[in-house]
Amino acid sequence: MTRRRAFTLIELLVAMSLFAVILPVSGWLIYVLLHAQTASANSIADALTRSRFARTFRADAHAALSSEVSNDGSAMGSRAVFHLDPSTLIRYETQTGGVVVRSVEVGHRVDRREEFRFLNTQTRFEQQSGQGTIAAVQSQLTPSAAQGSPKSGAIGTVSIEAVTGRDRRFLGPPTAESKEKG
Repeated sequence: MTRRRAFTLIELLVAMSLFAVILPVSGWLIYVLLHAQTASANSIADALTRSRFARTFRADAHAALSSEVSNDGSAMGSRAVFHLDPSTLIRYETQTGGVVVRSVEVGHRVDRREEFRFLNTQTRFEQQSGQGTIAAVQSQLTPSAAQGSPKSGAIGTVSIEAVTGRDRRFLGPPTAESKEKG
């Protein structure tokens, strides 16, 4: 007579109890990992946008003949204008939702428009009088501050500074020799 090996009721209950503990823990772990992946992807995208903005802002300031900043007192009304030549200007304007809009105007027509979107960030422009230095100051807000909560604030500040006309400092007025060669 051969004996068949089977599972006892106790063994099945132990296996089901282990599955009842392991499955929710693994589901929670998958949720946490996906949330961490999304947060890191957003952080990397924001860092790349900030780097692209800083590079563009500095290049525009360095190439400009002059610059001006206007703030209307609100967080969303900051504006910087760079005059490249008498007919070309570059305008940076802050908008709601952490958006900074860069527009290149040739004559009185918008030639190019570009948006920089920052998560939970407020941008304002500042200019130091007499020194030709212009800055884009970005305050990183808590998530509740970005949604307009009254008891919230900035958790960090980044200042992107540039000297207006730095690339033009060696350019002088045209001489008689350069006019004859041209």
